[in-house]
Amino acid sequence: MASLPVDIRVARLIVLGYAFSVVDEMTIIGACLSVQGVFTENYKKEMSTYAAKLSWANGTGSDLIALLNVYKVYTERIRQNQMRYETMWADRCGVQIRMLREVVTLVQELQYRLEYFNVKAIPMPHGVTMNDYERCIIIKTVFAGAFYPNFAAYGANDGDKEKETFRITNGRNPANTVILTGLPNKYIGPLYRKTIREIFAPCVDVSTRIEVNFDHSERIYVSFFPNRSAIDSQSATYLTDMNAEQEVLGNVLLEVYKSVKYGQIRHNHRIHVLNPGKAETYAVERGAGEVVNGAFRWKRHDELRRDYVVYPRKNHIAGRLMHVVHLHKFFIQPDEELPYEEHIRTLLNTNRNLDVVRKEHLKVGMMVAATRKFGNHAYYARARVIGNDINAKTVEVYYVDFGNTAELTMTHIRLIKQGTYVNECPIEKLPPRLLECRLACLTPTAISSVRGRWTVSTIKELTEKMRPPVDVAIDVYAFVDGVAYVTLYYEHENINEWVIAKQLAQYTDENFMVKFDHDQRVNCEKLNHEYLLDDVQVDVMVRPQEAEVAPPPENICDREITLKGPSSPLTALIYSPTRSASKKVCKVERNSVNCVLLDNDFQDYHQKMVVATHIKKSASGELSLLNTTIMPNIPGILPLMALIFCPTAEFCRNVDNTRFISILTGLGTKPGTKVPMFEEHDMQIPLDVKIDHDDIECINQLRYSISTLLLLRTGQNIPELDNNVRYKLLQKIKDLTISIVTRRRPLCERKYPPKPFVWNQCDIKPSELLVIDDVYNGASIFPFLTSVKLDVNVKSEEGGRLKKNCQDLYTIAGINRLERGGIKCQLCDTYLNDISQVRLHLFTKLHRDREKEIKFEVATH
Repeated sequence: MASLPVDIRVARLIVLGYAFSVVDEMTIIGACLSVQGVFTENYKKEMSTYAAKLSWANGTGSDLIALLNVYKVYTERIRQNQMRYETMWADRCGVQIRMLREVVTLVQELQYRLEYFNVKAIPMPHGVTMNDYERCIIIKTVFAGAFYPNFAAYGANDGDKEKETFRITNGRNPANTVILTGLPNKYIGPLYRKTIREIFAPCVDVSTRIEVNFDHSERIYVSFFPNRSAIDSQSATYLTDMNAEQEVLGNVLLEVYKSVKYGQIRHNHRIHVLNPGKAETYAVERGAGEVVNGAFRWKRHDELRRDYVVYPRKNHIAGRLMHVVHLHKFFIQPDEELPYEEHIRTLLNTNRNLDVVRKEHLKVGMMVAATRKFGNHAYYARARVIGNDINAKTVEVYYVDFGNTAELTMTHIRLIKQGTYVNECPIEKLPPRLLECRLACLTPTAISSVRGRWTVSTIKELTEKMRPPVDVAIDVYAFVDGVAYVTLYYEHENINEWVIAKQLAQYTDENFMVKFDHDQRVNCEKLNHEYLLDDVQVDVMVRPQEAEVAPPPENICDREITLKGPSSPLTALIYSPTRSASKKVCKVERNSVNCVLLDNDFQDYHQKMVVATHIKKSASGELSLLNTTIMPNIPGILPLMALIFCPTAEFCRNVDNTRFISILTGLGTKPGTKVPMFEEHDMQIPLDVKIDHDDIECINQLRYSISTLLLLRTGQNIPELDNNVRYKLLQKIKDLTISIVTRRRPLCERKYPPKPFVWNQCDIKPSELLVIDDVYNGASIFPFLTSVKLDVNVKSEEGGRLKKNCQDLYTIAGINRLERGGIKCQLCDTYLNDISQVRLHLFTKLHRDREKEIKFEVATH
């Protein structure tokens, strides 16, 4: 490491890159970090700079991977002799050519020096093989090791935070909604919809639909619906890796990230408004508003008929799977809707109800009849035009009753005549005769998806398992925003469990709105009542259109109002687990790709993790994280990374000694004392997953393998290992890392020890320590961790107490009554203050995992 002309942390990055079989990538990233200034930092064009960095990061949430991608593209351009317009390319992509040239030179110098120490990538067939998802996990693991202890955490859910998120958005989806504030209700907000949309012009594509909504507060809710979002992904969110632009992690829209960034740059937005009385008059005169019983209201009409909406009235439904987009968006036609579908088919395949139409007369959104194959035959079906390029010979349509799309020539498209009715409902106003569904309580695994989205290979496996159209059955978990959250059955097999067994998905908590609706459905089923939708849920499905009017000109406006934002309730609060930063505010530097850090999976109980190359302290005491990377969303990722790379660790047990509740990592104490050797970098990390001796054994094997690979024995300048031994060690390091981070672990409640950041605070007998002697006599880079014995069997009286408390919770939920003062869930160490909290808590993954741990079963009476 001393032979490399770079910072010690960068040298550590490269050496660990060699140990984890990604030395070429780490050498490039190390050179980029050493040169600095690869990206252009133009504060007058901060939005375009931010957008460019998002593109380079490519949905990985890492500044370092963005640097790697820049280098790869630049060197590929050199290889293909495409340097004629390199200055224009650099300006367009937000990078500096002079700095990139320096990086290329430094990479060559580093590789030359590393060659002397035999630190280089192993060629195939002896090299370690990884798929893209494994490689991303390995690369981010190396970042954690190289920049330990520059760790930060965010996103720990306490239940109330999740509920507050939906309260702030007034029940709207926070994944596609941002908020402006400062427009009182009396000023008739709908008058200024167009003005408000113009505020977001720098943040959205021209094809993105922007909905602006108001309630009786000063908040303005701005929701984004990208072109085709209702067809290609779940309502307004990207959930697959099939999109051409994969610029952000998870399911929150890119438009939300850009809007929040825009709010950071320009927090205040001025608009001109009329006084309340004049505003009402202005709206009424233009036909957008009306006064009813002395009260003003804005006009609106439903695009579809409310009384014909299809939704799951029962919890068990049989039907046909018609089309699969991905595991969170597929379409099922209930058997009870088959008569409607047959009636529509009969109507549309009668010539008297159809007319020939010219291509130039078709508009996007228009309802038409389009041919669709049914087995060996083709019939006309209802479809909406979703694409009509004047230069193309085909028109793209979306079959509203089947969920799929097609590109057709005009010979296969007909206009539906006015006055065509289905059971007294105009055919163009009849809602789709199918259910949009998603698999409930599932999310992509980190090993199967880099960006937290469903991949093409995962979708392919599902569609090969059951090729639409096929007969299926569903158990409805919840119905929210027009989407049914379901357990899917095919040929009596539970598909939710099948995708988990195939490691394509993992269990997760659903958000507050879904759990609330699930509770309502459970109640209806117990009382043998039919589940009915409220008006808010119906609005989502019928898409009511509010009247629009041009905003009043500035010259007739009476005053100027300042709007603040945009902001998102998903904005993450970051904290550092180190002692030196334990009481300080942390934030990501404004030039980072993660300067807008949103908690994509806000319903998750476990903490998420960020790694920074440096942490800078401001004059006010704030800490800024530089060159950040968001680690994979894996339960327990923070303590696992700390245990893999820490110098030493101390485990703290609960009062019953049945499990570990916290770890303290750092350099330990001075010999024979309790005085920390370097307390500023000590990290106290409460555990929110169950880490056991099997985990510690695997971590010790990994630490031993890295130490063996990099060990310098007496008199050696470079590690001298037999090639076969080296190849086996590299493969073992990769396999152990993937095994450790992808192992399923049950959740547990977070607890701190009585005295945080204090070493040797527990009086542990020597016989309780699980000590492994260092085989290299203190020369190991990562010595074995010393663990403590656990009493794995819960004491009978303690187990009985926990089971009784659990049964009490179910009894309270059943009788729907809770005494004043609330109740504590002793399993999860959580206080529940009202009956709704009790009912929703019983659905959480944390509580279900803890129930399995004590082998609790609900008593039936």
